Amino acid sequence: MLLDMEIPDAAKELKAKLKMMGISEEDFTYQSAVMVAVLNQAMKGNTKAATFLRDTVGENPMLMEEEGSSLADAIEEAYRNRMEESEDAEQ
Repeated sequence: MLLDMEIPDAAKELKAKLKMMGISEEDFTYQSAVMVAVLNQAMKGNTKAATFLRDTVGENPMLMEEEGSSLADAIEEAYRNRMEESEDAEQ
């Protein structure tokens, strides 16, 4: 809940930073601000921040080996399943 809260107008510097990063005003939330901060840290060479980002997007190689697929593979499979269900419903 807290991460989804909108950033208040009083936080002008934070809003300016998000805008500079190309984030739309409708997405000015604490979650966006935290992710921008983590991204900035990763870009400065903070390996823990980079690891956190990698894991957050589902690209942890240890988990991918266990699961046998990446997040992109899971999305593609879900799309294929939905298309098959749609085709079956039409018939």
